[in-house]
Amino acid sequence: MKRRNQNIWKRQAYSWLLMAALGMGSLPVAKVQADESGDTAMGRYIESEITLPEEAQVQDIVRMTDGRLRIVGVSMDTSEAGSWKLWDSTDGGETWEEAAKLPEEYNDGEFFFSMALTRDGGGAGIRMIESDSDDTLENWDEELLVFDADGQAQCFPLEAPNVSQLSFTDSGALVAQISGGGAVLLDPESGKTVCELVTSDAEIVGTWKDQALVLGTDSLQVYDTATFQPGESQEVLEEALFAGNTSYTMTSTTARPILFAQAEDDRLFYATRKGIYSYAENGSVVEEIVNGSLCMLADPGMQLVALEEADAEFYIVCATETGESQLVKFSYDPDVAATPQQELTVYSLEEDAGMRRLIAQFQKQNPDIYVNYQIGLTGEDGVTASDALRMLNTEILAGDGPDVLMLDGISVDTYTEKGLLVDLGAMLTEVQDQDGVLTPIAGTYQQEDGSVPAIPCKFYIPAKCGDPETLDVIDGLASLEQLAAQEGTFTSEGMLMLPERLYPLLAGTWSKADGTLDAEALQEYIQTVQQVWQTYEANASEQVKEDIAAWEESEDSILAQLPDYGAALSGSSFDLLGGNAKAEIGMLTGMYDYAELTSVNRQTPCEVREANLGAEDVFVPYETLGVLSNAKDSEAAEMFVRYALSEEGQMADVETAFPVNETALKRVISEPFFKDGEFSMASVNRKTGESITLICYWPTKEQQEELLAIAGRLDSRANLDRIPRQTVLEETRKCMKGEESADEAVNAIMQKINLYLAE
Repeated sequence: MKRRNQNIWKRQAYSWLLMAALGMGSLPVAKVQADESGDTAMGRYIESEITLPEEAQVQDIVRMTDGRLRIVGVSMDTSEAGSWKLWDSTDGGETWEEAAKLPEEYNDGEFFFSMALTRDGGGAGIRMIESDSDDTLENWDEELLVFDADGQAQCFPLEAPNVSQLSFTDSGALVAQISGGGAVLLDPESGKTVCELVTSDAEIVGTWKDQALVLGTDSLQVYDTATFQPGESQEVLEEALFAGNTSYTMTSTTARPILFAQAEDDRLFYATRKGIYSYAENGSVVEEIVNGSLCMLADPGMQLVALEEADAEFYIVCATETGESQLVKFSYDPDVAATPQQELTVYSLEEDAGMRRLIAQFQKQNPDIYVNYQIGLTGEDGVTASDALRMLNTEILAGDGPDVLMLDGISVDTYTEKGLLVDLGAMLTEVQDQDGVLTPIAGTYQQEDGSVPAIPCKFYIPAKCGDPETLDVIDGLASLEQLAAQEGTFTSEGMLMLPERLYPLLAGTWSKADGTLDAEALQEYIQTVQQVWQTYEANASEQVKEDIAAWEESEDSILAQLPDYGAALSGSSFDLLGGNAKAEIGMLTGMYDYAELTSVNRQTPCEVREANLGAEDVFVPYETLGVLSNAKDSEAAEMFVRYALSEEGQMADVETAFPVNETALKRVISEPFFKDGEFSMASVNRKTGESITLICYWPTKEQQEELLAIAGRLDSRANLDRIPRQTVLEETRKCMKGEESADEAVNAIMQKINLYLAE
């Protein structure tokens, strides 16, 4: 189960995290240009999913010396759940047979962090064992478990601290990345450190023949594992790896940004989000074999785990967002066009992981259509939101705009008034007839003439959570000031982010039908934030004041990373469990949030309710799509939106937001992403220093029905257009800090918004 913020997840009896694999062979290469006759160039690698045995969660795959494929992982089959096994395939992954099983003593009470296979079928893993002294993840012990091809295993203590990213060389040398960014060689027969390769800046380690590959912030270092000396530099490879300021920093324990593998002829292959590439030692070029933008590699919901090649076919082990393993096979098809013959352009103001997942799944279903995903704010060129929208509008008016617009943060009303969006009403009716939709949400942009210029594919739910008695008191804005005077009701973070948390709930109350702002309603919001904050600050303890001071030092960076919808409620669970807060206001961003909070209720009273503080039954639209009237390929554009609204398209991303498709929504709510008690979260009480553990369960049938009932009532759209939102929040914060009065803030907002609307 994937989590955000600083929460650390663990398997209770087992865990699969990830490890890069070894291996390779010779293969065909597609020609991407037309031949001399002008005919379309043919030949491309096409992906297909391979069924894994026993619902296995896989950590590595290897091409053995006799040609067999071998995988290692933990069985999720109910009869032997938690058993670590080795499976072999002699037919390219079509069928698998159990080859060996690790001894039973390694299947109870611990998990393996990073497991790697050798070409003879053995391997090693980092065995995590919970210390007797504490129940927090900071107090887990590590051992090196080594096993042979028959599953016979033994464990050794580790000298190096916090070992990860294991990888074997051809001769059996074991390379590892360690805490602090070091890279070492480990003795697989004792667990002792043989040699320290680098002491810092080792982000990723891999192997190639008998060499260790160490990727740092911006460099590739090669080491001979036999002599412990630096190997010959591979300048062409290094330049390709770091082109465009590419970074390979690990962002979580369950995802790796690059995988390495080796061919039988000793060529190196590597896979990233951009594609699969080939390089010969001391070569003059790095060759693209698979274009990542045309396959699952572009899907951020598929975490890269391991890579292998056999018989000119590639195998990539991935972890899905629900924690399941997938094995994807890339096979060369000479009868498929080397590049798709259609191009569809999709634009969003900011890069969106959910959109990338949707695009990846759409392209998988439509290999003849290339989706060009354009992003207005890349964060690399100093372009502001206003700049990005001006450039977009210029391109649209010139006929060079995108085909599909993701309108999150962009004014739907403005594009509708100018006649730039086509009517999607017939499409919405089609989906309604087939699967059912939440009409008040999906049809929220319906015009008086019945046309539907844009459709939100998903939505968030503003909510409040916590102690039921406290939630009863939260009834309108005035109640917040009363509770803010009582220390321990809200966290300092919750109060400091109050403008962002309340904005989605109240933005609709100060927006008039003509798009202008209601100054009186806006002033009520600003004054409420100011009064609640001043009350909270006046009654804060010395510890809380220290927390506030520490937060303010990093305020800009924290707020810059905060999504437009404010803050997810999932971050509140430990404060509620530890008694540091009685209630919180925020956003339900999907079933992970809801499952986490309903799990809190098993240990301490915690309910989740709608946060009706200004407007009733508010929802936040997400992934709102529209098709431009001057789209270059309107047929493909409408096909894309139709897929996004379909059950299959909505299920392409089950982690982010709730689907408007009723069939998909019921599946997302009722079909567990994990088994009850399978995951737990560990943290430390910020006040007492004591450990806190939250064991997670899927919501009960009653809780599922409560959530469906809430979703069915939502009919009031929150307006999160980027420019007005930024303007209101900026001035509200000034007022909150005492830098200007509420009147001054409202006047400044009205002037800036009116200027924006005039432009």
